[in-house]
Amino acid sequence: MLVEAGLLAETVRPSPNGLLIVVKAQDDSSAGAALNAAEAMLKARPAESAEGGVPSVPPRSLEMGLASMPAANLALISTPGGFDMGAAPAIVQFVGGTPRDAIAYTREMLHITLGVHGGFTLPPLNFSGSPAGIDVRKVVDTGIQPVINTGIAHRDAGAGQVGAGITRAPLECFTQAINAMAKNFQRTSNAEQK
Repeated sequence: MLVEAGLLAETVRPSPNGLLIVVKAQDDSSAGAALNAAEAMLKARPAESAEGGVPSVPPRSLEMGLASMPAANLALISTPGGFDMGAAPAIVQFVGGTPRDAIAYTREMLHITLGVHGGFTLPPLNFSGSPAGIDVRKVVDTGIQPVINTGIAHRDAGAGQVGAGITRAPLECFTQAINAMAKNFQRTSNAEQK
């Protein structure tokens, strides 16, 4: 598609790890300067951390995590999950549902969040941001429980998944959070009045 649009030379073979840099400029010299600056940044050595040395890279695989924490026996893997299912119709079929369900889950989560995250845009929803920041008050007021999708990997590497599904966070934990917030607010108000 990029070749057909005249944006990529036929000799360049795109790959999953490729990086496409797009520059919009007033003229050719500005575009060239921007591309040169991007090239220099890509070739630059990472800045040193305050402690000295190159900052560590967060683990991006289980192998990297295990190498950084050999004694670990638990991996917590966090993704936007249920809130972003609208962008992953193939996943919803695996965990149970249809692409239409996936988009409905994402739209529903907009009713219980503080806003959207512009860094996680969803193409099937016209590139709107992913619902972000669960508001406990909205959860309790609407009764809409946050959707969670999950996959459980087999304990033996390479054996695949042993389960997957969609569930909801229990409403009770949000009700308890509201009650705790109210008590804390009451204590703070009483302390200020004294």
